[in-house]
This record gives sequence, structure tokens and C-alpha cells, in this order.
Amino acid sequence: MKRSTGIEPSRGWGWLGALGVPLLLGFGWAGSAGAQTLAPAPGGAAAVEVEALIEYALAHNQQLAAERQRINEALGRLKQAGLKANPMLEGSGQTSLPESGMQNMAIGLSLPLEVGRRSRRLSLATEEVTRMRHEVANQERLLAGAIGRKAAELGEVEARLALLGELAKIHTESLSLIRARVAEGVSPRLEENLQLVELRQTEAQRAMLDARRRALLEELKGQLGWSEEASLSLGEILAARAEPPPRERLLEEARRLRPDLAAAHADEAIGEAMIAMATVEGTFDLSVFGELGWQRWRFDQQGFTAMAGGGNQLSPVQMQTGMIRGGVTLTLPVRNRNQGSIEAAVAWRQSAKHRREFLEAIVRREIAAADERRQGARQALSAYDEGLIQAQEANTAIVRESYTLGHARLTDLLAEQRRLVELRIERLEALKELFLSHVELAEAASQPLPSKRSTAPPSPAGTN
Repeated sequence: MKRSTGIEPSRGWGWLGALGVPLLLGFGWAGSAGAQTLAPAPGGAAAVEVEALIEYALAHNQQLAAERQRINEALGRLKQAGLKANPMLEGSGQTSLPESGMQNMAIGLSLPLEVGRRSRRLSLATEEVTRMRHEVANQERLLAGAIGRKAAELGEVEARLALLGELAKIHTESLSLIRARVAEGVSPRLEENLQLVELRQTEAQRAMLDARRRALLEELKGQLGWSEEASLSLGEILAARAEPPPRERLLEEARRLRPDLAAAHADEAIGEAMIAMATVEGTFDLSVFGELGWQRWRFDQQGFTAMAGGGNQLSPVQMQTGMIRGGVTLTLPVRNRNQGSIEAAVAWRQSAKHRREFLEAIVRREIAAADERRQGARQALSAYDEGLIQAQEANTAIVRESYTLGHARLTDLLAEQRRLVELRIERLEALKELFLSHVELAEAASQPLPSKRSTAPPSPAGTN
């Protein structure tokens, strides 16, 4: 049965329908048609794209700067490994007691030759520098992925805030009109209470999302190394991007470019260098030395010594002579051939091989999982964009018109509105999943993010 409204459409729900339906549908596709943007932050800061965020983080993240110092540490060890052993200078003296009838003095110089050891040290230190460079590059790769994921989460929250902002505006307009109907005695107060509950619930959800947005923004600033005083405004986060290369090509690129894989290969090379180093340390070593000395003897007997002016003088008998001595010192590897160090180095190489093989398998799984995630998000997004949301918009408009004519209840209209909002939020989640899949594929294959499409698909607008 048609419910009587008691007033003319032009005075009552007719003009609510004329206002409400365009608002509701504008909140749907009209808001979706534009690309997602964040309003400039206070102070007129320009919107920053994800690629620029990653570039900024690579230059300003303090943890990454600390990791880069490890390269300098490795370079210092490489320089030290190339230095030759210092010569050793030794001086000695000897005299007889209680009388100093005999005196010896000597100065000696010895030089370790380090047979084969210096080249092995250099080889090992060079491989450690290579590994450290790859490990730092891997930290950069992981930081870029973390920035992308945090930006995606923040972009989704921004878009949902914009969505709920439009919904709150609709609820506010509807509440004003329903109150007018209640004041005229046309509608029961229950409808006013129902609409007020919807408005307050939307406001509460917005408050929670806004707090989450601020928290995510602070977390993102921490990852970026952002200045506390500077404002930050994000650009189009969930905008559509070009399709990535095929899975097999991504796998080839990952095997060629992944820094953690390169670090794993460097670990194996370090194992080989450690074996060579331990082996040569278990062989003979050689040092050369030379010594220059003086000896003087004095006896109790006396004899005549010729004087310069002629004649002889009686003086104690003494003798003085010089001495040169040289030789080599050879270390004989009889008891200790460094067997334990060799076994430890072999175990290191085998461990590095297992880690590398495990990582190669993980890389394949990571690329496969990210590609499956991308395909699933793409299919879901196609479903939302190819009739699902349009059909729900049509349902909401029909129920709105039925309520205007008195054939439907307010609860039916609110239920349809909730369903439309839920579909919008689910679409946002699909957009986020699609962007996250691009981030994970780029991270797994050690590639930059795909470029944005020139014409982005509809995505809800967000503001900061």
C-alpha cells in the first residue's frame, strides 16, 4: 500500500529526492572519476609521488646511512689487507760482571715475507667489500618496498576518508530534511533517530580513520627521514600503472639484479677465499734478518803501545772487532697445518651455497605470489568497474524514489546506501591490492615501479 506523505512532492520528499539522488550518485561515480589527489599540505607543499618518496628515503634514511658506513668499514679492511708486514728492529748489548772485560753491542733488522698470504688476504677482503655493497643495495630494495606499502596503506585511508566525508554530507542533508518532515508531523521521530545514528556512525568512522591517517603519515615520515618541521602531501598513490613484464622475464631479471642473490653468491666466493687463506696459513712462512754488531775484549795483561810522537807506552791489552750476521727464519708446519680453520671455511662455503639455493627458490615464489595477487586484484577491479557498482547505484536510486513515493521504508534506503558504500570501500581495497602487487613485484624483481598510465581508471578522490 502506498504510504501517504501528506505534503506535495515539491514541498517534501520530492525535493529531497531531487537533491539526495544526485548527491548520492555524485558521491558514487562523480567522486570516482577524478584521479586520487591529496590536497597541498599547510605551507603550500607540492604533492609527492611514490617514486619521489623512495628517492628521498634512499638519500635521507638514517638507518640506511648507517648501513652504508659498513661499506667504508669493508674498504678499510681491504686497505689493511693490502699493507705489507712491518720490519722489526732489534738492539741488544752485553757486558761481563763484575768487571766489564767483555762488551758486545748489536743492531738487528728482520722482515717477514708472508709467502702467499698477502694476496689471499686481499682476495678475501675484496669479496667482503663486494658482499657488503650488495647487502646495502638489498637494504635499499627493502626500504623502497616498505615505502611503497606504507604509501599504499595511507592512500587507501585517504580515499576512504574522502568517501566517508561525502557520505556524511549526504546524511547531514537528509537529516535536515527528515527533521522538517518530523516537525510537520509527516514522518515519525524514529526516522530522524535512524538518520542521526547513520550520521554519528559515519562521523565516528571518519574520526578513527583520520587518527589512523595521521599515525600512518608519522610512520611514513620516520621511514623517509622526513624533517619534523616540513609538511608532507602525497600525490596519486592508487593511480593505475602499466602492466609489468611477464612472470618469466621478471624471474630472469630477479636472478640477474637481486642484490640479496648477488650477496649470496659473494658469500660463496668468500667461502672459497677463506679456504685459500686458511690453507696458505697452514704452509711454511719465511722471514729474513740481518744483524750488525761490535765486540770488545780487555785483558789483565799489559803491553807496550806505540805513541804518536815516538816511543812506547805500557797499557792494558784489549781487542775490538765488528760482526755482520744474516739468515732466514722458516716456520715449519709440522704440528699445526691450520686444519681446523680449513674445515670451518669449508663449512662456511657449504652454508653459503645452501642459503643461495634457498634464496633462489624464494625469489621464484615471491614473484609468483605477487603476480597472482596482481591478477586477482585486476579481476576484482574489473568486476567493480564493469557493472557491479553501477547496478548498486541504480538499486539505491530506485529505493530512494520508492521511499520518496512512500513505497519503501527509510531502513531500506539506508541499507542500500550502506551496501553502496561497502562496494566503494571494497573497490578501494582492490585498488590497494593492485598497487601492492606492483610494489611486491618491483621489490621481488629488483625493478622500479611501473610507470603510471596516461589515463587512470576511476578512483575515489582523497584529501590530506
